Amino acid sequence: MTVRTVLEGGGTIASLDKLRRVLKLSWSWSSAETPTGIGRDLARRRKGKGMSQRDMAVRLGVTHQTIVTMETTFRGRVETLQRYLRVLGIHDLLRGPGQSRPLVPGANEAAADRVFTPRDLAGRIVRRFDRHLQGSILDPARGEGAFFDHFPAHLDRHWCELDEGRDFLAWTREVDWIMTNPPFSRLRDFLSHSLQVSRNVVFLMPLSHLTTSHRIAKIRSAGFGVRVILLVPRPASWPNSGFQFAAIWLQKGWSGPARFEDLG
Repeated sequence: MTVRTVLEGGGTIASLDKLRRVLKLSWSWSSAETPTGIGRDLARRRKGKGMSQRDMAVRLGVTHQTIVTMETTFRGRVETLQRYLRVLGIHDLLRGPGQSRPLVPGANEAAADRVFTPRDLAGRIVRRFDRHLQGSILDPARGEGAFFDHFPAHLDRHWCELDEGRDFLAWTREVDWIMTNPPFSRLRDFLSHSLQVSRNVVFLMPLSHLTTSHRIAKIRSAGFGVRVILLVPRPASWPNSGFQFAAIWLQKGWSGPARFEDLG
């Protein structure tokens, strides 16, 4: 069970380190073998980004001591380490000669996030939820504005876009709605933060991204329920992954059944 947890990106760094040594793999950012050396290399990379330990702690939503412990004794959770590395732009935890894929699945490369939603599709999704939309709404990954430009004018509309200096993970104001096609390399962080700042979240994403036990547990622990799963046809311009896409509405306090619909 411990091995399975580690392979799925969970568990402790100590457990992953034991497995790494058995498989003769190296950490992607360091060739050091001692916890002190590995943590020191991690801290060096952070400093190279101009970030303090407290900056990193705030960015990840963890305590300052969590970052101190990770950088001095290399202890903590694998999930926290993955998020730390993504802030640094590092997408694989482990590397090894002749290894075709990482031991722990990393996030998509940045280029893979640039899969923009066709404007007509975004408009159809917004119109499906139009009768429910009230108050304020945020598109945390505006991109070319496919969703944002379709938000009804009566709403208090906001947007974030990392390429334009507005990082959603630094957003603190509560809103009534969040609706977007999130960057898949940051999906875990986007989901966690969305559940903190909004009562309604609509993400366009592969349906399989919702159905991991860890993600369902996170949604439930935040007090949300799945209200609507709107099946969406794959745009011709998107890679054919074989997975069904859906616009998934998560609502805080919802305890009823999830309704399946088909956009057609």
